[in-house]
Amino acid sequence: MRFLLKHIQKPHFQKEKSRFLQRRLLNRRKSRASVEQRPAPRLPVGVYALWLLFFATLFYIIFFSEFFLIAEPRIFGANEVSEETLSRFVKERFSGKYFDVFPRRNFFLARPRHLEEDLLKEYPLLVSASVTRVFPDGLRVEVTERKKIILWCSGGSSSNATDSDVSGEQCFLIDEAGKAQDNSRALLPENLTYVIFITDMSSKPVSIGEQIFDPSYGLQVIQLKEMFEERLGIPLSSHLTTASRVANEIRVKTAEGWEAYFGTDVPLESSLNALQLLFAKELPPEKRAQLAYVDLRT
Repeated sequence: MRFLLKHIQKPHFQKEKSRFLQRRLLNRRKSRASVEQRPAPRLPVGVYALWLLFFATLFYIIFFSEFFLIAEPRIFGANEVSEETLSRFVKERFSGKYFDVFPRRNFFLARPRHLEEDLLKEYPLLVSASVTRVFPDGLRVEVTERKKIILWCSGGSSSNATDSDVSGEQCFLIDEAGKAQDNSRALLPENLTYVIFITDMSSKPVSIGEQIFDPSYGLQVIQLKEMFEERLGIPLSSHLTTASRVANEIRVKTAEGWEAYFGTDVPLESSLNALQLLFAKELPPEKRAQLAYVDLRT
């Protein structure tokens, strides 16, 4: 009899237990839904006003405070182009305002890369320019100068040519890699004392960015101009010539009226030594008056 009662009571107990758990689960869901539907607490209006005031003050300090206005730029590496000239140029670039609101001198609005490009365009004597901002109001400008400005002049026509009249030819600034660049500023009066003209007598057209000669050719031209006058005491004209780009030669005209032909595949030192020996033994100054040219290409 007891056995039967146990089997009868057990299903009833499990059923009651299941109902109890369902009621608890339902009550928990209802309480959770009521919490989710409850509106979130709102911050006082004064807190929002304080945050707005904070960001407005921060904005003003960053873009309008004198604390972040670039002061006197520091120039390094300038010799031929004076520090005063470069400093004045930098100040001019930072004068005025963007949209008539934001000062160009602002530390955060200054664009070093744009200033570097402007410096190289304005001053052909500069090989490179590096501009660095120094927090909070400093500007460091480092430049590298070239000894001479080489202009390659040639006849013909080119779609990319810049018209610069040198005996009716087009001239291009040649950079340290031997490539043709725009020469719009190279022919200004303040730069002419540094310019060496090389005229290509073959009149082959030139385009900007085109490889004109090997970098060593440009170095040899500059060394020839310096060493010839130093070793022989005879000034050279700044206008040189060559038969063509591939001729491997440089032709220079002296102040005495005669020309000298140098081969770029012959060491310059050897050519000058030979010329000195020739002058000492065969061509004193009185005889050089009748001299047309000296060929040192071999």
